[in-house]
Amino acid sequence: MSARQPYETEENLANERRLLSLIEVAWQCTGAKLPTNYRLDYALHRHKVAVAFVELKSRTHHYRAFPNYIVSANKVISAVALSAVTGLPVFLIVEWTDAIGYTELLAGMGDKVSIRGREDRGDWQDIEPAIEFNISRFKFLTKEVKA
Repeated sequence: MSARQPYETEENLANERRLLSLIEVAWQCTGAKLPTNYRLDYALHRHKVAVAFVELKSRTHHYRAFPNYIVSANKVISAVALSAVTGLPVFLIVEWTDAIGYTELLAGMGDKVSIRGREDRGDWQDIEPAIEFNISRFKFLTKEVKA
């Protein structure tokens, strides 16, 4: 069996770095990119002491466009295991077109488990168990109120 092709683009990485710079300022920390086998994006640290781990996402719709944010169950498994081993929190940070919000990825925090995924790439491995987090679980760093 061959390895899956990476789907992360330069645009994804640029969005990730831009969002990380906002988080670094807001939370007064520095991000260190994690190797891909961690399945999360960054370790946040202050003076080389890790304080949290994060998964960063950018979306092209408003935060209220859908009632739930969907995360791969495998991503949540990785987050829960890393948190259990280190004692540090793992945050999912999402930038929508009108808000930046975050929630912790913890065992049992999801609101629903579904079988979901992208169908536009023709990759059968994109369909998998997913954990749905209600948008009400997110705290917001920024939120534009639009009438």
